Amino acid sequence: MPARCILAVLRIATVAAAILLAGAAVADVLFDLDELAFRTAVAARDGPPGQSRTLAIVHLSIFDAANAIEKRYAPYRPQPAPPAGASADAAALGAGCAALAALYPGQQPGIDKQCDEIAATLPADSASRASRRFGETVGQTQVAARRDDGYNAPNRYRPVTAPGTFIVPALPVGWDVAVMKPFAIGSPSQFRPAPPPALASERWARDYNETRMFGARDSAARTADQTAAALFWAPSGPVIALEMLRNAAAAAGPRISDRARMLALAGIAGNDASIALFDAKYAYNFWRPITAIRNGDRDGNDATERDAGWFSLVEAPPHPEYPCAHCTFVASMGAIMESKLGSGPLTTPMTIKTPGAPAATAASRNFPRVADIVNEVSNARVWAGIHFRASTEAGIALGRDVAAYVLRTQLLPSVAP
Repeated sequence: MPARCILAVLRIATVAAAILLAGAAVADVLFDLDELAFRTAVAARDGPPGQSRTLAIVHLSIFDAANAIEKRYAPYRPQPAPPAGASADAAALGAGCAALAALYPGQQPGIDKQCDEIAATLPADSASRASRRFGETVGQTQVAARRDDGYNAPNRYRPVTAPGTFIVPALPVGWDVAVMKPFAIGSPSQFRPAPPPALASERWARDYNETRMFGARDSAARTADQTAAALFWAPSGPVIALEMLRNAAAAAGPRISDRARMLALAGIAGNDASIALFDAKYAYNFWRPITAIRNGDRDGNDATERDAGWFSLVEAPPHPEYPCAHCTFVASMGAIMESKLGSGPLTTPMTIKTPGAPAATAASRNFPRVADIVNEVSNARVWAGIHFRASTEAGIALGRDVAAYVLRTQLLPSVAP
């Protein structure tokens, strides 16, 4: 057998063995904490930005605690020396649970109960107890470091209107995200995209008419599969990426620090991409299709016909249109996933179920490559009638730029994986 083929077989065998070992040894701790963190944030009625922030803090806590023992990567925050003979699994558990309890003190009894149930799967010895206490210190430190990061800052958005003219009396969301302290990038505006197309341009007319035709609630141009994709990707927030990221983390290696690093990188990139996109949204304050299309006679472009009764297939989120939030977030997740899974065809196409739907009723969609997920999300937001094409393209570029920066600067390997 040629050497190149032998190496390929060995790589495949190594990855397969890693996944099996990880599943047996640490998958319950890591993914149980991931699920607990998400459910806790939802129970607290945190919106998508709050859910994403919680997951990032929890996964960075897990990573730093486990990595302090396994010493595979540069830490996110420097940590004290762990106790002798420490267990990475137990330290990870202590870190994730302590971070959650600090973030949601009102839910601490329930968090403690579920964390004790996870702990029951680990060895009940003095090393595990000491390791868990070490992890708790790591988790508490991570939360303390984000305490004044700007999340939930007062909404100072200034509604745009003429004096005396009615507008809907509600403030848009995400204003606090636009001014949050990033996890890695230098500032919210570091990767701010160029402005949306000028309203007098051919590009604007093309994008306007595409969304007006394909994104209308009663569109005759949109196919059944396009409608299904638009509705499939309608949920917002980290729920749309949980299954994708767990697939990528499962292939990251047998050690919990390898797998936790994948989720921590995604947490950093997803949050910073969200901060960057909301910075851009409020910098440009661009109108949603339902506003633009019902005012098509006022944009100064003869190629945009007004449609007075136009409705989008999916109701638009209450924040400015440009750039596309779903596109930015999923593109950042996709870039993190490709760092492990590659950009080519996957060995097995990735199957993703309807985000957030009960398993018994969830539909599913299959994707041969990670990039196919990103591209479908981009198309789906146009077919849903809530974005223009330039916005989806700007979002993808923004998400990839942020993720590339994170991969260059954060949690770098200290030993060969």
